[in-house]
Amino acid sequence: SIIGITSSGLWGNGNKVLGRSVTVPACYTKGNKPVGITFTSTAFTEDKLLSYAYAYEWAYKKRRSPSI
Repeated sequence: SIIGITSSGLWGNGNKVLGRSVTVPACYTKGNKPVGITFTSTAFTEDKLLSYAYAYEWAYKKRRSPSI
């Protein structure tokens, strides 16, 4: 079976959802385009997934408000 990450944030094999993912800002390119880092987890470990993503985002503080 094949497992992969999809743009919807879910990963799995066919219609069966096996886990979750969350993306947070990681850095910006020289052209000021955002680059994200995605954390994935197995089913029923969302609490750890969110704590890792929050800890990374808090430690590196890369989030910026969009320019209008």
